[in-house]
Amino acid sequence: MLVEWHELYPHLEQTVFRPCTVLGPTTNNQITAMFERPVVVGLSGTSTPFSLIADSDVVAALVQAVRHPRPGAYNLAGDGVLSLREIAALNDKFYLAIPAGPLKIVLWLLKSLRVTKLGPGAVKFVQYRPVLANDKLKSEFGFTPRYNAREVFERYRDGRPETTT
Repeated sequence: MLVEWHELYPHLEQTVFRPCTVLGPTTNNQITAMFERPVVVGLSGTSTPFSLIADSDVVAALVQAVRHPRPGAYNLAGDGVLSLREIAALNDKFYLAIPAGPLKIVLWLLKSLRVTKLGPGAVKFVQYRPVLANDKLKSEFGFTPRYNAREVFERYRDGRPETTT
C-alpha cells in the first residue's frame, strides 16, 4: 500500500521502518517461546543469527520519525546479532542442533498429533534468518539504538517473570 501511495502521491514523504525481532521485558510470542523451552532446538549447519531491537528503541525511532521526518526505508535493528546457541547460553538453557530433514519430520508428526502448532515450514524460519544492517538508520536517519543485540536480549531475559524449569 505504501508503494502504491508513494507512486500516486510522490509529494508525500514516507519514513518506512523494517524492524527485526522486537524484544522487551514483557514480550511473549512464538519467537520468545523458542527461547524459553527447556531445550532450545536449533539447526545443525547454521548459526541461526537473530538481529534484535528493544521495544523502547522502536518507540524512540517512531517518535524521532514524527518529530524529525526523514523519508526513506530503514532497517530497525540494534548493533550485532546473537546466534540461537548464544541465546540459549545467555538464558541458561541447553542447546540442541538437529539436521533440518529430521526436524521437519518431527514437527510434522508433532503437529499431526496436535502437540504443537509449528509445522515443517517453521524450519525455514530458523534456517534462513535475515540479518539487518543498521548503517543507513544511523547515518541517514540519524538514529542509533540504545541497546545492542546482547543488551536487548539481557533486558528481555532480566525483565521476565521467574519461571521454574
